[in-house]
Amino acid sequence: MNISAIIQRLTGGRTSDEADRCPREAGILAYTEGKVSASERTRIETHLTKCDDCRELLAATIHETGEAITVEPMSDKEIKQQAARVLAYIELDESKRDSSAREATKRLAPAGAGLRPSFPRLASAALVLSAVAAGTVILITSYRGSDPGGSAAGMATLRQAMKDERRNQPLISGDIPYSPYSPKRGAEDSDDVTYERALDKVKSADNEKAPVESRHTLARVLLAKGGRDVRKALIILDQLEAEGVQSAELLNDLGVARLQLGDYNAAIDYFTRALQKSPGATEPLFNKALAEQKAGLDDEARLDWNQFISATSDDRLKAEARSQLSLLR
Repeated sequence: MNISAIIQRLTGGRTSDEADRCPREAGILAYTEGKVSASERTRIETHLTKCDDCRELLAATIHETGEAITVEPMSDKEIKQQAARVLAYIELDESKRDSSAREATKRLAPAGAGLRPSFPRLASAALVLSAVAAGTVILITSYRGSDPGGSAAGMATLRQAMKDERRNQPLISGDIPYSPYSPKRGAEDSDDVTYERALDKVKSADNEKAPVESRHTLARVLLAKGGRDVRKALIILDQLEAEGVQSAELLNDLGVARLQLGDYNAAIDYFTRALQKSPGATEPLFNKALAEQKAGLDDEARLDWNQFISATSDDRLKAEARSQLSLLR
């Protein structure tokens, strides 16, 4: 594998939907086992430079399987050359932020480059690929070695399962990227496999002695799956609250569970408490407006939808909120 060629692709890479589309977990697993074609390897590696969630999933997969990626090894000289180039990128990005620096940056990239990720991200990705080329096992982005209870691995897989759409209208905590709401589909849907994988990664958290964050992650996965799993999630969340956990994230997810079970007044109370804990949080504000709308509290819902539209920076969530607001009008 020629890392220099990869860096060229990163600075002037493809911007097609194919390059941007997240590989499924099976594709990530095949990549770690060296079972993908050269073209698919290129596509995945290009995508990894732009997608934090897929890099986290890759790290979790490698940690779980205990396998390094089999690739053509690089010589010490090649590794040093690539490291020097990456360090030069970092120094340029950090020390020269004026217009002259941006012009220098353009000269480093190939002419006509369409994809221009930030240099810190490019450097991180290049170092990851260099580590792979050197035959080492990598731990990427926020994944940090041991993962008691499987919380990090479970969240990485959950984000992957929810990449294209979410099954439930309310927003679950955990920095889950936006995806449009879609009504729950059939039990035979292929994405169920990824949800089951997420559950498998946090199965050890299904007891009261497990770490709090791991139990919370298990509840998040159950909430995201929806259906009968919501009641299982509520049991875990109620236990955490009874133990004294009062974070805004937990209160939000307690509200999500109540909302999905049709207990709108209790849901509104939890979302209100979450906002008191974290006034700038947008998930409980979105959820509170949704619960008020379902409870027939049109004036309150209208007020909160407008407040949410002003507060969020995500244009897709703004559009979804405006769509709900139009139903009230």
